[in-house]
Parts: sequence; structure tokens; C-alpha cells
Amino acid sequence: MYRMYKGYYANRKENDDEKEFLVKEMKAELGFPGKFFAGSFGKAKEKESVNQRIRREYRRYIKKGFKKKETVPEASTPKELLAMVESRRMKQRIRPEEQEKICRIYERARYGEEECTKEEAEEIKKLLV
Repeated sequence: MYRMYKGYYANRKENDDEKEFLVKEMKAELGFPGKFFAGSFGKAKEKESVNQRIRREYRRYIKKGFKKKETVPEASTPKELLAMVESRRMKQRIRPEEQEKICRIYERARYGEEECTKEEAEEIKKLLV
């Protein structure tokens, strides 16, 4: 696969403004079948449980609060992480009672044995936007 990819770009004139992935052109020129490059990106989200969606939303929000090369402390509780992210922001977006609700839902999704409801997933998504 790499040799074909390299061979495709060896014949092309390089341009700094070009996009890195030119899948449609590459498929057409090299004659690949349509499903060769089809990923399972959409299918992965469909198979996620409600708890996994809640955890993904929370994790995404926490990662946005830290700088790119800065690591998220592993030994912190969900409540401490949320407070850390909110303290770093210029303007605090989430009120303390909402932080409690977010932490309660996340902890239930992370550590609870029962599956969370879809309403809780929508609520945490709305609170973390």
C-alpha cells in the first residue's frame, strides 16, 4: 500500500497548499474498488453504548481544557479535573451545581454497573458544549 501511495505522489508535482489526503483522485488513478478505503468511522459511533458516549464527551471536554503537549493528570478525580479546566478558563462557563451534575453522570457512566439513559447523555452533551 505504501509503495502505491508513494508511487502516486512521485509522479505528481508537490504543492505546499495541497491537501494531504486525496483519496478520490488516488482511487480513480490507481483503480481501487470503492469500498477499499471505506472506514468504519460511522459504524463505531453507532455501536457505542450510552456510557461510552458520555465518557467520550467528558474526555473531549477535559482534553480541550489542557494545552496540546500538556498531559492530563491521571491521579485526579473527575470533579478535580473539571474544576481544573474551569479555573484555567478566563470566563467560567459551568456553574458549580452543573459541575456536580456532570460529575455525577460521568461517575455513574464510568463506575456504575447500570447503563445510563439517553436523556443523561443528551444532558451532559448540552452542559459540556
